[in-house]
Order: sequence, then structure tokens, then C-alpha cells
Amino acid sequence: MWEFIAGALICIFAILGFVALLNTLIFKIYKTKGKNAYIVLDSKSLSEDTEYILRSWAQRLNWLGRCSVENIIIVDNGLSKESREICRMICRENPLFKICTSAELYKIFH
Repeated sequence: MWEFIAGALICIFAILGFVALLNTLIFKIYKTKGKNAYIVLDSKSLSEDTEYILRSWAQRLNWLGRCSVENIIIVDNGLSKESREICRMICRENPLFKICTSAELYKIFH
């Protein structure tokens, strides 16, 4: 009985290791030459679950590898006071996040 449980655990860990190896290989082969990719989030998409959405984007970047995206830019088009505070907290925790207005966004890309 214990042999069956140990074998099942070894198989699970082997599958997880294989998936992690594939992830590493794929993103090493298809990585960008320079840091020129941005993710732009509009404040309208952050209406209800601001913290959840931003933390899920941070986890996606951990999966993709930090070298794939230079910044995640949050465009402040009328964020509520509570959402603005949550965005500032996330920006302090993770340097990839930036908050800017539409005019500042234009300066970044132009």
C-alpha cells in the first residue's frame, strides 16, 4: 500500500518537474531581445477586484519570466480613492507596476 502511495507521489512530482522544464525551455527559446513589452490596464477594468486583478498579473509574470515585460502600466482614468490606494500599495511592493494618467501614457509611448 505504501509503495503505491510513494509511486503516485513520485509520478506527480515527475510530471510537475517536466512541466516546469518545458516552461523554462519554451520561454528561453521565445524570449524577446530587449525589454520592450508593456501591459496596459485601464482603470475601468479594475472596478471591483483591483487587488486580485493586479496580484494575478504579477503571478502571470512570474510564470512567464520577469524578462518578458518591462512594466505593467495602470492608467488612472477616474480610479476610486480605495482602488488608487490599492494600486499604490501594489506599486510599492512590485517595481514592475506603474500608475499614470492618459497624458503620461502618451509620453511613455511617443
